[in-house]
Amino acid sequence: MTTKKGITSIKPTFFFGNKHMQKFSEPKKRNLTKVNISQMKSVNKFCNLLLHTIIRKQYRPSKKTDTKPNFLSAAEKLHYVEMFLENKIEKNNILMDICKKELINT
Repeated sequence: MTTKKGITSIKPTFFFGNKHMQKFSEPKKRNLTKVNISQMKSVNKFCNLLLHTIIRKQYRPSKKTDTKPNFLSAAEKLHYVEMFLENKIEKNNILMDICKKELINT
């Protein structure tokens, strides 16, 4: 993995480099790659629909005062989660492109 402009990117690699996996038939490799793509799409959908809607909701502080305050404010926590989601989505998009190229090659 390399860092480019603060975003984690993945160099294209041969997914079936393992000796055991090299013995897989072409249909099995294609099936595994398709499953990989569908799982990454579902993770992206989860990040976009559910977590981004939760993050964008306004913060309501509790009525009770915390005896043990957190070190991060609510805005800092939300910013951290949002950055994590953006990186995860970008990483999945890169992996999906690599998987699609692998599907074309097999």
